[in-house]
Amino acid sequence: MKVCGYRDARADGAFWWVETPFASDVAQVKVNFASLEAKGGGDDPESLLDALWKLAKTPAANRGEVAGESMWRHHREANRFVIVFTDASCHRTTSIPEAPGAGFDDVAREVMASRLRLSVYCPEADCYSELAQMDRCEIEFVGYLSDTTIKLEKWLSESDFMGYLARQLRRQDPPPGIAIDF
Repeated sequence: MKVCGYRDARADGAFWWVETPFASDVAQVKVNFASLEAKGGGDDPESLLDALWKLAKTPAANRGEVAGESMWRHHREANRFVIVFTDASCHRTTSIPEAPGAGFDDVAREVMASRLRLSVYCPEADCYSELAQMDRCEIEFVGYLSDTTIKLEKWLSESDFMGYLARQLRRQDPPPGIAIDF
C-alpha cells in the first residue's frame, strides 16, 4: 500500500504532493498514514487530477518481476486500487509540468491504461460527477463542500473502514494467487 497526499499544485508549488513508498507491513502503512498533514492547498479546489495522473504514471514491474517500493506490481499479479478522501472540489485541468492542461478525459485515459480502480469519498460537487463517468470509478458522496470534513471524520471514526475496504477489495475478484490482507 502506498500512501499519498495532494494539495493544490497551483498554490503549493513543489509541496503539493507527498508520497511514501509502497509497503506491505501493516505497522509501516499506519506510520505512513500518520505522516500525512492537512495543510496548504490554498482555497478550494485542489489538484486531484494531477494526483491521479502521477499515480497512473507510476512505473510498474514486468510480469514475474518483484516490484520495487516505488512501483506498481504487474497488473496480472495485483489489482491496483486508488482510494481518495477529500473535502474539496478539484481543478478541471492539471497543472503539473509533466501533464499541463490535461482534462478529465486525458486523466481517465491514463488511469484506465494503468488499470487503476478508483474509490472516491468526496463532497457533492460537479467535478466528481464528471469523474464518476470514468470506467472503474466509484464515487461515494459524503456531504457537501460546507460539511464534508466533519462528515468524513465521523464516518471514518464510526465505521470499520479497514474491514469495509477489505470486503470491497475482495468483491473485485483478484486474479488467482493474489491475496488481499489487512
